[in-house]
Amino acid sequence: PDMLRDVRLKADQAGLNVRVGEVFATDYFYHPDPQFIERVSDMGILALDMESAALYALARQHRRKALTMLSVTDLIPSGEQASTEDRQNAFGAVIDVVLGALLGDE
Repeated sequence: PDMLRDVRLKADQAGLNVRVGEVFATDYFYHPDPQFIERVSDMGILALDMESAALYALARQHRRKALTMLSVTDLIPSGEQASTEDRQNAFGAVIDVVLGALLGDE
């Protein structure tokens, strides 16, 4: 809870549009079932991700805390994708927020 609170506070201070919620981790990002996205969305899932499960498994194995902060780059239902520049900027902002929260930067 403290890690999430600290990261959320830094993200808010940075003016990032942040949502906290559940992510569906899968190695099948582009599912062939056209209803799949609708079904996971109806369950309250905010996003699909391909790496978070491994992060949390390793954290648990090594008795460490973990937090996933994702930047959304692809909107599967509409096919909309962020540009390379937008992806780089979002990734940089995420790194700044997480490092600021973990290191206690003011």
